[in-house]
Amino acid sequence: MSGISALVNSVTNLWHSGEESNLAQNREILKIGNVLNSLFIDRKNIEIPRLVVVGSQSSGKSSLLNSILGMDILPTGNNMVTRAPLQLELIQSSGNTRAEFGKYHEGNWKSLDDFELDYPNITVEQKTRISTKIEMITRENAGDDMNISFVPIYLRIFSSNLPNLSLVDLPGLTMVACTDRGQPKDIKEQIRKMIGEYIQPSKTIILAIMPARIDIEADIALDLIKEYDPNGERTVGILTKLDLMNQETDITHLLENRVSVDLKLKHGYFGIKNRSKRETDEKNALEGLTLEANYFKNHKVYCQSKYRSHLGVPSVCKSLSNILIQSIKSCLPKILQEINENISQNREKLDKLGEPLPTDENAQSALVHHLLSRFCRKYVNVLEDRGNIINTGRNIKDVFVEFRENIGQLNPFEKGHCSEEYIRESIRNCEGNHMSFPSPPIEVLEQIMKDQHKKPIQKLYPIAKKCCENVMSEMILLTNILIDDIGIIRFPHFAKLVKNNLVNHIILDNLSSTLKKILELIESQENYIWTDDFQFIHILEKSGEDTGENIQIAMMRKLLQAYYKTVVTVLQDSIPKCIMLFMVKYSVNNLSSKLYDAVKKEKLGVLLKEYDDIHIQREQLEKSNRELVKAKELIESIV
Repeated sequence: MSGISALVNSVTNLWHSGEESNLAQNREILKIGNVLNSLFIDRKNIEIPRLVVVGSQSSGKSSLLNSILGMDILPTGNNMVTRAPLQLELIQSSGNTRAEFGKYHEGNWKSLDDFELDYPNITVEQKTRISTKIEMITRENAGDDMNISFVPIYLRIFSSNLPNLSLVDLPGLTMVACTDRGQPKDIKEQIRKMIGEYIQPSKTIILAIMPARIDIEADIALDLIKEYDPNGERTVGILTKLDLMNQETDITHLLENRVSVDLKLKHGYFGIKNRSKRETDEKNALEGLTLEANYFKNHKVYCQSKYRSHLGVPSVCKSLSNILIQSIKSCLPKILQEINENISQNREKLDKLGEPLPTDENAQSALVHHLLSRFCRKYVNVLEDRGNIINTGRNIKDVFVEFRENIGQLNPFEKGHCSEEYIRESIRNCEGNHMSFPSPPIEVLEQIMKDQHKKPIQKLYPIAKKCCENVMSEMILLTNILIDDIGIIRFPHFAKLVKNNLVNHIILDNLSSTLKKILELIESQENYIWTDDFQFIHILEKSGEDTGENIQIAMMRKLLQAYYKTVVTVLQDSIPKCIMLFMVKYSVNNLSSKLYDAVKKEKLGVLLKEYDDIHIQREQLEKSNRELVKAKELIESIV
């Protein structure tokens, strides 16, 4: 009995090594890590460091965990023992040793079942109680067959004889599904998928549990791990069952990390000795540590001092605890930043969803007017102010730039559209039934420009109409953006009323009147052919100097193109101004009055009826922020 007491004291001293202040801080860091992992288990955008145990079936995972615990409380066997993620939290504390099953709710631990344990000689009844509880929770989540569950089981062990450590034990990898024992045919893929989800995050520290062998590159667990950690930056190799290796073979090359570059691990390899079936029956886990220590002490190779820090369960625990603590420490500032960003994003979403609806009619009326006022004010600001983050004003400017370019490229008097024969006939038509005499160029130009068949100036209208419609599209898009941005979107009837009135009774009405104004501008250019453009007058003056029919035709084409350019130049300037006045400005001027008139006709209860899922979204965001704030407070208490 005194031997066991001495062993307990030696292990306890190992866990307690270091200054008390550091120990307390490390315990707090691991506590924060546990809480953060529970809070963010379903969040892909916030990664929390944690230890994850990966290995094949019967690789010795559960035996290793029992050795770390110093108690045989986790079930072991040759078949699939672990069928769900088991989050094991070892908490060094004063008082009696005890086990506690529970779960986290918004960052707070909720105990479901707890009972004391006789350390280190756990009774059969206590061991059965833990195994039964794990199996019961697993069956609730995975069923009675041999399926696996992705829902984690949380188990805390409190003891003064434990290291502060947290890890997740995952189901063992298998190559063949035992369908006659209830396993699904795709059990191999299911397990690989689960393990992949746990070890994919870049902050996860992977415990690769492998039976000791010379050719570890053939291990199926290491093969999977390499898919997610190809450079071995976050993997710890733990080789079990060293005593079962062939004689004259050892793993010293692995302990020294003298391996292929593809097998090197940043945190190195460790070796442990598992108890045999007979030893497990006859000796407890704590006594097993003595067996292990004696094995390494008497081994002709492993007895060397240079291997001491990488051999045995105590060395594994010490290294894992340090690795996890340092990883959590280094990540806390980044995690805090990510938490703050998530809180801000959630608050923005909550602002869009709005506060829970008031029940008082006056408060409801005030809410409707507040939303409508914000919508109108922002609509005007976006269209009229500079430097707005919503790009509607810039987009309208781009529409005008494109319009000017398009009509600038229009040339109805190039040879492909206006033949020499057409110009010749136009010149002849100017003579009528009179003596042939060179026709004044202006008369010919006016006749061609006003030709009711070709209508060259009217060809500008479709481009101008398209420009106006594009501006309208930007205004409708702005309507949709602001209905969402202001938060009106959560009220389907209110949103529909605002959009229908703004689009159908303001924007479309103004589109119709604006197109009429544009048509009037184009018709005024067609009706009165006149310009004092210097370049045109210069060409006109030269037109009388040349003789000969072909020369006259060429000069006439040049004169037509020059005049058409003056028309284009005028409309490039006047049509955008027309659209801005009659389409944009008039819409802004009528916005508030028409929308308020429409709202007055509706019942408040109808206007403020939300989508069914809005309150669910609000509750989820509020819950998320409570969790984030809880995590932030935890981190700030130690950073």
